[in-house]
Amino acid sequence: MLKYGRVLSHMNGMAIHEFSTSKVVECIKEHYGAHLQDFDYYVFHQANRQIIDAMITRLELDPDKVPISFDQYGNTAACSALTTICHQLHDLDKPARIFNASFGVGLSWGFSEFVLEPGTISAIIETDHHFTEHVLKPIYAQPNSAQA
Repeated sequence: MLKYGRVLSHMNGMAIHEFSTSKVVECIKEHYGAHLQDFDYYVFHQANRQIIDAMITRLELDPDKVPISFDQYGNTAACSALTTICHQLHDLDKPARIFNASFGVGLSWGFSEFVLEPGTISAIIETDHHFTEHVLKPIYAQPNSAQA
């Protein structure tokens, strides 16, 4: 359990796994039915490999149509679907219909669909640059109220 100020944050991993592989899957099936198979790619939140594999199985998807970035970047939280798109789908040669399902804090979740055109997504740029001491430091000095 992590403590941030007065708010306690707790994650129940098994409950999240069960929710994402049952409730989310049921709602996707209910909303899309047979049309779920009409997409070129299925991009899921990259929480962990077990959840992604369970969703592939329960939604009866072709694993080759489910790009993965978890093995390269881990769970990058809210940007995991976008990271996956940039990592795996940046070099499309024709428009692709994308289905996205993401879930997160407080068992919030949602799904979307869109067409990704070739040349609209850049590949991820990897660099050795990093923040020292793992702390973000201000770029500009804050004005001193005594000087203002």
